[in-house]
Amino acid sequence: MGKSRCHNFHKIAHTLVVDTASGSVTLVDWQSGRFLAQSRLSEEQLPFLILLLEGWPFYVPYEKFFPLLNIEMTGQLQRDLDRVKRSGQEGQSEHEEVLDAEARKRIQPIVQPIRTLLSSCRPNLQAFGLTIAAIMDCGPILLRHAPLQNVLKDQEIGEKVTYN
Repeated sequence: MGKSRCHNFHKIAHTLVVDTASGSVTLVDWQSGRFLAQSRLSEEQLPFLILLLEGWPFYVPYEKFFPLLNIEMTGQLQRDLDRVKRSGQEGQSEHEEVLDAEARKRIQPIVQPIRTLLSSCRPNLQAFGLTIAAIMDCGPILLRHAPLQNVLKDQEIGEKVTYN
């Protein structure tokens, strides 16, 4: 049997419960004892969502996702990631801007599979009023997409939570 992880995302009264065995994600309202929304993530998507939940409310650096896709961190890749995170600072020389662009070009094919996979998670997260956004060249962040009340008014699945 898989483990379940709980993440308090919408105030204390609501918890996202993630069943790592089935990929089921459930938003529970503890005050009313109801499941408010559910979704299921694929085996490939689930570890990506867990990293985002563990990092919330902050962004998660792309480097944290590399092991999930067997991407090896090389010295050049680390330098390129560091460079693009610092890029765009005021007063940069033209030469620095060129170096930034070259670094960004080298990391693009490496981070694109991460972006693509995270993009595939977005429809599943809409049930909870959540979305995934990018923080410049730093990494993705989990954000509220819509107020919870707007998302839930047509979606409440109404199952009563039972306590054993």
